[in-house]
Order: sequence, then C-alpha cells, then structure tokens
Amino acid sequence: MIKRPSVHDSDEDILRQQAEFLEQRSNDKIIPSASVINTEKELSSTKSNNEVSSVQMEINNTENIREQIANTFEAIPTNMKLERVSEKRGHSTDIKYLKFDSRGFPKAIRRDPKIQPKQGSIFAQHVKRLKKEIDSNQTSSKGEALTIKEKNLDGTIRESTNSIENLATTAYRSTVLSLSDRKQIHDTNLKTLYSMSNEEILAEKQKLMSTLDPVLIQYLKSQRSSNKKHLENRTRTIKEQNQAADSVIIEELQVPNKMLSMPEASDWLHFNELETHKLSWMKDISVPNLKKTEGFEARFDFNGYLLPYCVAQIDETNRHLYHHGDEPERPGYTLQELLLLSRSNVTQQRIVALTTLGNILSLEQTGIYDKVIDVPIEQIFFVLRVCIDDNTPSVLTAAVKALRNLVYFQVDETCLDNMLSFGMGLIQPVLAVDQALEDDNTVNDQQLAETNLIKCLTRTDILSRIRYIVNTIKPPIETALYCIEILIRLSRDSEFIIQKVLKSETLLSSLITNFMPLAGEVNLSQGYNMPLPQMIKLIRVLSSSGKRIATLLNEKFHVLDIIVSYLYDDHFSQNSFGMRLQVECLHFWTLMLHYELRLESLRQHQTLILKMLDYHFKNTDNAMSTTLIRQSHASALFILLEKAVERGFAHIFVPLTENCFKKWIVQFGIFDQFKCGNSQITSSILYYAASSNKQAVKIYEDGFLEVLLTSQGFDLATKQVLNGSLLLNNYETHKTTANLKSLEAATWFSSDHIVPVMQTNSCIPFLYALSSCILYDSSLELKGKFLDSECIKLYTKTLKASKYYFNTGNWFTRCESFLIMNLLKIALQIRNQIDPTLYYGIAVKCLCVFSSEQKEDMKHILDNIVFSSRYYLIIEKNDYLFIFVGFFHWKLPWSMFMSPKEAIS
Repeated sequence: MIKRPSVHDSDEDILRQQAEFLEQRSNDKIIPSASVINTEKELSSTKSNNEVSSVQMEINNTENIREQIANTFEAIPTNMKLERVSEKRGHSTDIKYLKFDSRGFPKAIRRDPKIQPKQGSIFAQHVKRLKKEIDSNQTSSKGEALTIKEKNLDGTIRESTNSIENLATTAYRSTVLSLSDRKQIHDTNLKTLYSMSNEEILAEKQKLMSTLDPVLIQYLKSQRSSNKKHLENRTRTIKEQNQAADSVIIEELQVPNKMLSMPEASDWLHFNELETHKLSWMKDISVPNLKKTEGFEARFDFNGYLLPYCVAQIDETNRHLYHHGDEPERPGYTLQELLLLSRSNVTQQRIVALTTLGNILSLEQTGIYDKVIDVPIEQIFFVLRVCIDDNTPSVLTAAVKALRNLVYFQVDETCLDNMLSFGMGLIQPVLAVDQALEDDNTVNDQQLAETNLIKCLTRTDILSRIRYIVNTIKPPIETALYCIEILIRLSRDSEFIIQKVLKSETLLSSLITNFMPLAGEVNLSQGYNMPLPQMIKLIRVLSSSGKRIATLLNEKFHVLDIIVSYLYDDHFSQNSFGMRLQVECLHFWTLMLHYELRLESLRQHQTLILKMLDYHFKNTDNAMSTTLIRQSHASALFILLEKAVERGFAHIFVPLTENCFKKWIVQFGIFDQFKCGNSQITSSILYYAASSNKQAVKIYEDGFLEVLLTSQGFDLATKQVLNGSLLLNNYETHKTTANLKSLEAATWFSSDHIVPVMQTNSCIPFLYALSSCILYDSSLELKGKFLDSECIKLYTKTLKASKYYFNTGNWFTRCESFLIMNLLKIALQIRNQIDPTLYYGIAVKCLCVFSSEQKEDMKHILDNIVFSSRYYLIIEKNDYLFIFVGFFHWKLPWSMFMSPKEAIS
C-alpha cells in the first residue's frame, strides 16, 4: 500500500515515495482504494454470460479502472483541430446613438389634440405617429450616391463617392440641433450639392480650405481617419510575451545562475525545467551613453533632491528608486510621473507623490535648482488644489503641506521674524503682483494662474476649504499649522486678498477659538483648543496692513487681552514652545503701541513688564551659551519697551533697564566669538537706549560706549563688516516667477544660503542699532570715535570707491540703507572732524539706495550735504563733473534741489 506524504517528510522521503509509486505503477501493482461494480444486466446477454461469477466481474472492472487511471492525462489529444474563431464585426450604423437635447433636459412631448381615442390609448397613438415621422425622415434621406471628381497633384483624377446615407450620419448624430433642424439643414445641403457641378464643388472646397486654419484642417482629417480605424489590441499573446525570453542568457543573470549552479538544484521538486520567460525581467538593463551637451529629464528621490543621470552601483540606498517607468535604467521619479501618481487610486501612492512634490518645492525655494531646472509651478498648483479637496487625513496633510511649500517661503519668513529682534520688522512688505481691487472675471483660471497665482488660489475658494478643514474634518495639528501659514502668505498680498480674508468671519473666529483661546481655557492634552505662535503671527501680519484693520481685529476678537493672558501664565515661559508664543505676543503688543492703540495697557500691565525685566536681568546672560529663543524673548521685550519710551512711558522702567544695559554691554565686550543671532540682546538694548536718548532719558553713564568701541567683542563682531553688505556683494538671490512674488532672501551660492545681511557673520543689524544709539547721544567725541573706528572707515571707503551697488531693490537692504543714513547724520553733526569728500560721495551715490520710508531724511541729506556749498565747493573739478553726470543719469532735476543763485554759479 502506498503511503501518503506528510508534513514531516523531507525532500528525500518524497523523492523516494515518488520512485516507489512509479515502480509499482509500471509493474501494475497499484490496487485502487475503491472498485466500481455494474449491477445491471443486459437483456440480450446469453445464459452463459449470466452465470459468470461475481469475482471475474470484479477483476475485469479493476483492470478497466487501472487503464483509465494510467491514461487519465495521456488520453488528452494533442493534435486537435479547432475551427478558427471569427469575430463578428458590426457596422457603425448598427449602433443606436442616444439623442440629447441642446438644453440638457429632454424636450417635453406635447399631445396632439387632433388624436381621438380609437384603438389603443391616446399616448400610444401619439408615440406611434412620432416613430413613423422619424422612419420617413431617415428613408427620405437615402438616395443616389454623390460622385465628386478631384484632380491630384500628379495630374491623375480621383473619384470620391459618398452615399447620401453616409453623409447624413454625422448630421443625425448631432446633440446640439433638434431633429427638425437637422433634417432641414441636411436637406438644404443636399439640394445645394446636387445643383452644383463637379468643378463648382471643387472650387468651393478650395475656397473653404484656404480660409480655414491648416492646423484645424489637419485635426479634422486625423479625427475622421481615426474613427475609421479599429481599436488596437494591445494585449499580447502568451507566445509574444515569451519571445522576450529567447534572447536571455542565463549566465548574465547573476542571482539565478548562482542558484541553479548549486549541487542540490537537480533534486528540487518541479524545477527540472528552466522557465526563461520568468527570468527575463531580471536581466541587467544597459544604460545608454549620454553626451555632455545633451540634456535629460530630471528625476528626483523621495526627499526632493535631483538625481544624476545614472549611478555606478545599485545598493540598498537607491534600490527603491527604480521602477518600471519610461526609463527603467534610471533611478527616481520625474515630475510628470509624480503628478500622475498624485491622482492614483492607491492612497499610499498619492501620499508618496504629494510628499515628494512638497519636498521638491521646499528645496526649490532655497535656490538649489536655479539655472538647473524650471519647475512647472502652475501645473503643480492645480494638481495640489484638487488634492486638497480629498478628506482622507493622510492625503490631506501631504497635499496641504505641498501647497504651503509652494506659496509660503520659509526662508523669507524666518529672516523677517529675525529682523524684529533688531528693531527693523514692524513695517511688513507687501507681496502683491497687482493692486487691483476686484477679480478679473474675463480670464479663466489657467490664464489667471499665469499672471497672479495668489489671486487664482483665492478664486478656487481656498478660504472656504480651510474653514471646512478646521471645523469639520479636524485633521492633525500639523495640517492646521500648514493652513495657517498659507493664510499668512495670503495676508501679505494685495488689499483685495486681505479683504477677502477679513470677510471670512467664520474662518477667523473658528481659528481664534481653536488656536487662540484664553489662557484659562487652554487644554494642552488635545491638539485643538491650544494657542499657536503661527496664529498670533497671522493676526499680526493682518494688523500690519493698517491701523484700521488692527483696530477692527482687536475690537472684534479682543486679541490684546488674549495675548496678555499668555504673558501672565508662567507655564509658557518654561519651555521653548511657550517662549516662542510669548515672543509673538510681545511683537503684536509692540505693533499696537506703534499704532498708538491701547496705550493704557502699559499702565494696566506695568507689573507684568517689570516682572519679565527682573527675570531676564537675573537669569539671562548675554553669552554664546544662551539659547536663541531666550535671547529672542529678551530682545522682543526691549523692542516693546522702546515703543513705550516713544509714547512717553520711559520713567517707569528706568532702574531695571539701566542694570540690564550695564550687564549685557559688559558681557558683549568680552565675547570670544561672534554670531549675528547671538547679538539680538545687544542690538535690542542699544535700540532701546537710542529711543531713551531721543527722549533725553539716558540709561548709561558717559564714556560707557567709548569702552565698548575699544573692546574685544566689538573688534571681533565688526571684523568682517564687508561680508554682511548686500550692496557690496554680488550674490544672485533666488528669484521666483512673475506670478508669485517673494522677498528673495534665499541665495544658494553664499554662506548659510541666505542674503549677506542675515548671515551668521553679519554685523550690519548690530551696527545699525549702535549707530542709532550714538546718533542721539550728546557726546561729539563718541561720534568721532565711532566714525574713526577701523570697521566704519573700511566700510565707508569701500562704499565710495564702489562703481556699482547690488541688490538695491531687495527688501533686506533696508537695514543697510538705515545704517548709511545714520552714518551721514553723524557726519553732519561732526562735519569739522571728517573728510567731506568721503561722505559727499557716499551721499550722492547712495541716493538710489534709500527707500520711500526715508523721504524726510533724504531731504535733510540733500539740503545739508549734496547741495550744500560747504561740501561740494571743495570737491575737485573731475569729481564734480562725475557727480553731475551721475545726477543726469538718474534723471534728478538739478534745479529742483538748488536755488537759482547756486545753479548759476
């Protein structure tokens, strides 16, 4: 008896059992487990057959069963001749096309009042009459064939015959015209054609072809020819698919060749035949050679980095980037492949594609791809906007993040926030492409996206979508942060966009409820109902658009009361997140004081400000070891105090501010290294001291700043003064497309990949704060020492000697232009101690650098330096001629600034 294999048997046991089975089958020793006995008797059988013993019948049946078992698979015929399967091909006229009314809805059928009730209902009689009319119309359209003789280019005559039925087919398929109109137009056309000769028809045809666009004619011909072709069957047969394996060399397949060369491979079950068609996909792909002058399609990895044309070796770091696309020999994904995957039905594919697109856009903002590739911003924008309408949380998060990376420039925003710590950030830029106060409805979305991407984004109801996301979907807090940052970018645009954001009252109220609750209502255990720094920044950016908007937001949502509650809560000052939140609160409070709003809040919360001052005096050191967020908190507090001094509240905080000034300035003087970010405390307290000097409330002793100018920290900080200048360094900033403006803070081919004024070694913001403090100091000796310092002399001489100034229109050049203005004002106060030619040349050449904010200061410089005889009369003749030519080049009216007497002389 044959034993059945079990799970405990090894390969050797199974092979042995197989050999035993084959041996017994060849010797006919296999006994079936069941026998079939025929109990029926044939009527025509003889008596001798009826007397056959039952044992003999059983033996015969057993032999039959053996034969059937042995021939079970061998009995299958191999030379079967099947008739060819013919496909039934129908004619296009057999297809019944649905007819639609031009208005969208079916035309109402009105009953004919002449129909009287006879056999059948009135409705049935009416429908029967309509069918007869349709049949008669179709029958009448059939007629004789129309033959047109046309002369070819080679002189031969070509005849084209079109039956009336075929000519009528296209007309009757129209979904625009009604049945009666189609019949009337068709009959008119046929009547006209029959009344014309062949020559007249050809003449009219040539006339029509000459008036039409050749591209349109070619398109119509291609459409007509494509309708006559049958659909191509792209599914290849098994034989055709296996033909790819005929050219496979097993030795080239490293993994299968290694496995098949093992000694025990011959004993493996069911592997006695090598199926090459299953191994062909493992064949190595040859990478074509690429010339240096040839370009290639860009491919990216999942982090958004551009990949080379090919890699030397496939390993675990790049194996996952290969796929069966158009170029299987190259790793990575093209932008078109990512855009296609973003619309996939597989959720994970959509997430991967959207995340990769977001990473590409984030890197593109840094300028890494400048002069390398052009990212199709408009095409990506529409794909992302469609994906945002997906309510799946994971897909929604990836899509919103990618859109945030498209419109929200992280480098610009970071630099703008850092400028606040140096007293330069209250005035915010406007990033509007145009200042139109209404949407141009004459252009479609595609045309609008090519000219103004932000306005196109608002046209797509992005505000309503964000409101739905926050109120209904309630995605993770990460998605909400991305939505708020998109709104921040919208708030930096034109007045038209800002008004749209303000009119979305439900959106703003829901955002404030969820992300700006009162301190007593905060629930930190949940993702919502907790304050976010980005939300306070959004309100600050909206308020910076004007005093009217700031007043409206504060009165409607009581924003100042909410942010003051965060400053009172000690919980927020115990971690970096809470300190960042309080920094934004202090910046918003400063903006309110700048607009002279809620001035009484300074007296109401005087104890709060004194408490924070005392805390920083005792616990914050002006040192490199102090964290940047703590330094930002202290600097934001002193920028607030500067506005308080400007509004007449200087005497309240004098004792503590004097102690802070002495402590931190002394600590700055012993710096052994310098970084721009670590000079926030020094710059902010110098900026506060400048405002105090302006109000005649001095917080430091005479001679204190002279010691600073000769200190080790000052020399170390100003050692590389030229490296931080935007005017003197020709760094090409990252420029966006014309339909999406940015501040151009990113420059990839420079240190830290940002503009020089905000780089790590830049001292321009520090010098601006120091020059403001010295400008309003009463000591002329201090002013002279400052202008005679090595860094200032090097900077001013380089300014005068430079033939060109770079980046004059960049937003971050404002800090340097204010520094130059302070230097000119200081030079005016000590005019007897300076070289007039140096500062006269700077004043003239830097007129193109100053902005509209400095209009009053420019007038002061023009009156007292540029057109003052004290300066220009001692200039040599050549220099004077050069300056005059420079004014002519700038198209400044000379007589506008000079008196008639001076102009004549």
